[in-house]
Amino acid sequence: MPKVMKKSRQVILVTGGEGNLGSQISFGQKLGKDKLDVLDPKSISQAFDYYKPSVLIHCAVLIDMGICESYPERAFELNVIGTFNVAKACREKGVKMVYISSCSVFKGDKSTPYSESDTPEPISVHGQTKRIGEIITSTLNPNSLIVRTGWLFGNRHTSKGFVNYCIKRLKSHQDIEAGEDRLGSPTYIRDFVEEVKKLIDEDASGIFHVVNTGCISYFELAQNIKRMKSFSAEVRPVKVVLVQGNKVKRGKMEALTSDKITLRPWQEALEEYIKTL
Repeated sequence: MPKVMKKSRQVILVTGGEGNLGSQISFGQKLGKDKLDVLDPKSISQAFDYYKPSVLIHCAVLIDMGICESYPERAFELNVIGTFNVAKACREKGVKMVYISSCSVFKGDKSTPYSESDTPEPISVHGQTKRIGEIITSTLNPNSLIVRTGWLFGNRHTSKGFVNYCIKRLKSHQDIEAGEDRLGSPTYIRDFVEEVKKLIDEDASGIFHVVNTGCISYFELAQNIKRMKSFSAEVRPVKVVLVQGNKVKRGKMEALTSDKITLRPWQEALEEYIKTL
């Protein structure tokens, strides 16, 4: 990817600034719903007029796949209508839009990780609404940056997420049953945020997969967490459906890879995160 001169004095806004990802972004002005409501065009316009951004990172979406399946109208409202409102404002104001997307835009039936050249074919409500969000973003803003990721970990201020769940249970000497038949790319939020900042500084556009290198199951991930901290509780492999149920349509392959960038292996990133706890 060609390097370009960095833009000076960029003003970066982050929607969903109080969420799991938005709260961990270490740069820019992070706005919660009280300061920028993606479902209220007037609120968006006022935020743009006040902060005068040159870049907007859109994180104000519904990411819980179970909630998306149970309340599809809510998923559509936030992930589609909210994204349209933001993308429209970015187009009107000449603001670069960065859209955070997901591995769930793919069907999940491959035997290898998905790259940027693979064709999206979402099967879940979450994946479908995120894919529509991608299309809206790129259509209204041809110079937009779409960043797909998955299996994020590294927010110490929440108990959410599989890695935090494992650490909490293992610390309290509780055994874990983890799925052995779904694969993903564990990705350290810190690494993800740093790479997104680089892409913004380079004024990159198009679709990028930003994940730590590697492909692993929930079971193998839990095993590695146990080994890194020498926990005594047991980790047992099971079928994912026995742990998560079958309410959400998800494929077996959720891992991503990139034809454009390479991050460090997930093992190295995970070990670094665990040392911070």
